[in-house]
Amino acid sequence: MKLSDIPKKPVFEVPEGYFDRLPGIIQARMARPSPGQQGVLVPLLRLAIPVLLAGIIIWQLARPEKQQSPQEILASVQTEELILYLAHTDITLHEILDNLDPATIPGEAVEQEVYNLFEDEDLTDDDLLNSL
Repeated sequence: MKLSDIPKKPVFEVPEGYFDRLPGIIQARMARPSPGQQGVLVPLLRLAIPVLLAGIIIWQLARPEKQQSPQEILASVQTEELILYLAHTDITLHEILDNLDPATIPGEAVEQEVYNLFEDEDLTDDDLLNSL
């Protein structure tokens, strides 16, 4: 028996207009969410949104009210620690005094400190003039 001897007849029958309606059927199925997808996503969102909002609220409440300024941080350091730090650096007294803003230092406090320094040392006025 040869292949050409087999009668040619349609094996499958397609209903009338099936391929004309097929794109519309596929698009309708794609647009409609499947029950399995919607069943998992909605409960996760219902749980995630309150947890996320609670986390943001806790984070906002736990933050410090105000950041400290550099002046406040420096004021919290002990004088002895500052002296030790400056003793171990290469900065000189002249560099410190050049960068000092006289408007920020009360005059009486400086005078008292200088007086205390001279009182501790046995310096005369001539020694002071010679050092300048």
